[in-house]
Amino acid sequence: VMLGKTIRLRQWYALVLLIVGVAMVQLPRAALGQFSLAWLASLSVGEVAISSDAVVGLMAVVSAAFMGGFAGVYMEMMLKQAGASLWLRNAQLGVFGSVTALAGAFFQDGELIREAGFTQGYTWRTALVIFALATGGLLVAVVIKYADNILRQFSTALSIIITSLFSAVVLREFMPDAMFVLGAFLTIGAT
Repeated sequence: VMLGKTIRLRQWYALVLLIVGVAMVQLPRAALGQFSLAWLASLSVGEVAISSDAVVGLMAVVSAAFMGGFAGVYMEMMLKQAGASLWLRNAQLGVFGSVTALAGAFFQDGELIREAGFTQGYTWRTALVIFALATGGLLVAVVIKYADNILRQFSTALSIIITSLFSAVVLREFMPDAMFVLGAFLTIGAT
């Protein structure tokens, strides 16, 4: 509505496949690495007890999804407006984000920052993470400027799959199960 675009049926189908695929990859596994249906098996017909924490958590996730979607569409609208260049918009977003992050850092650890400085404990790894996040922010803006927010969501989903595979193959933190493989294929197929 905000951008005056219509989403075709094929795009809706791809979005549903993307959501299902990412959900399958991210579903909790039991201690042995297998998908756990214990929570589903514990429910009996006509007896559904949902804790207030689960309801609050669901409301928080749904709210975050809607706010994130709105922010992405609004950012796309701002970046595609005539007038300001992509780099000026990036500078505006960077200044606002930096001021907000700096205020949060001083609120959380103001005394430590005043005593030992802002970059206390930084290593080359810290600098590498900062560089990666800054570069990622610039790439997001370029993708949104020249593509759209939906394509950015697909790239985010694929990055979850790639990170999970890296965790499985290189770090050996988990063994992918059938649910992960099916979710990965759905996510990749959605693109």
